[in-house]
Order: sequence, then structure tokens, then C-alpha cells
Amino acid sequence: MRIACADIAQGCDRARAFAELLRHRRRFLLAEWIRQAGQDAPKPVSGFAGFLRQDLDAVISGLPPFAPSDENPRSEMTTSPLAALKKIPVQWGSSPVMMGDMTSTGPGQELTAAMEDADSPSWSVRAAAGRRLAAAAEVGDVSEVLHRLLLDAQDTGVTQETAEALLARADTEGLRIVLAALSCAAHTWTSDQLSAAVDCDPEWMTDSGERRLIQQLQELTTDDDAGVRSEAERLLKPILQHRQKRQA
Repeated sequence: MRIACADIAQGCDRARAFAELLRHRRRFLLAEWIRQAGQDAPKPVSGFAGFLRQDLDAVISGLPPFAPSDENPRSEMTTSPLAALKKIPVQWGSSPVMMGDMTSTGPGQELTAAMEDADSPSWSVRAAAGRRLAAAAEVGDVSEVLHRLLLDAQDTGVTQETAEALLARADTEGLRIVLAALSCAAHTWTSDQLSAAVDCDPEWMTDSGERRLIQQLQELTTDDDAGVRSEAERLLKPILQHRQKRQA
């Protein structure tokens, strides 16, 4: 697991950065990613970086330019994940609003629109719906729709976007919904994507983040759902063992 192994942590970080680079079409960051991966990433990742370096111009030319919405792509990491999530503009009808404006006063127009988008044939629309629903103040009210998006059988991009948005909440309820989906994922690629989202969350690499994760997992080991309990116990055991070794 990532928390117990520095090589896994570095590999997760580099893989996640590469996935974000591709997803948001930031080809101008590729050369820097290759340089960093070649310096400190585990051999599989550094080897891949070396392969890309061999014909960098061709690789870059094969990637589309950054998305029109990335007006200031270098500034996105200046805020916390949840703060950044709440600042993402979303089109509601004819007017753009911020995801953080979603309230707990009931389903309302915003949540209704997001739940309708969760059934879209377009993976990107479903992924955006997952992010919007994950930012709802009372996320439990839309947990069934989020569960379905996490287990999206057509595109793991929907799974990843929804899981990361739920984990960015940094609360027990968001983690619970992800673990509930992980416990019953029928496809290997879905469970791998959910596991990667949990194991590679950078917030849990900090001491305060690890303490919060332990507290949340301990709480979930007594959850009413047997699948959630099982996943919480499975994740908690190696974390506690590694923490005890550090403190010994």
C-alpha cells in the first residue's frame, strides 16, 4: 500500500500526474514530467519516461493542446483539493455557477440536473455529474447515484473523477461511499481504479492526513454495511502496522 512504501507512493504520484496531464491536455508539462520521472520514479515509471523521451517531439505533437477552460493551468494547486473542487465552474442551464454553491436544502434544480446528467451517454458528462454530486453538502442524499457512477461499466474515467471528488471532501461520508463501491466492484478495472484513488490520495501522505484517515477508517469498521466494514479493516491494518514501526 502507498502509505507503507515510498516507491509505491512515488509511482502513484507520477502516474497520477501523467493521467492528469493527459486528461486536461497539458502537453506543455510533458517534458517536465519526463524529467522528474526519470530522476526519482521507480524503474517501471522511469523506464516509461525514457521511452517517451526517445521521440519527445512526436509524442507532444500527438497530444492536443490544453483545453480552452485551462486559462491558468499552473495555478490550480495553490488551494486545497476541496477548495479547488468548489471553485470549478459548472453550467447550470444558461448560467455558470460554482460547485461550492450547491446547498442541502433539497434536491432542487441543481441536484436534479446533475442526477439527470448521470445517465448521459457521454462519459465526460457523467464524470462531471459525479464531481457535482460529490460536492453536495448532504452527499448521503445522492449516494445511490454516486454509487452507480463509481461502478460505471463503460468508462473508468467516470469512476476516477467521482472517487477523487468524494475523497476531496476529506470527510467520512465521502470515504464511505467510495469503500462501499470498492467492496462490490464486479470488474477488475473498476476495483483497480477505486483502489488507486484511495491509495494515491496525496492528502493521506501528511501526518495530519494519515491521522484523519485512521480515525475515519476506525469509524467505518463499525459501519452497518458489511462491505464497508471489510474494506475499512483491510485498509486500516497495514497503516497501523506501519505507524507502529515508525514510532518504535
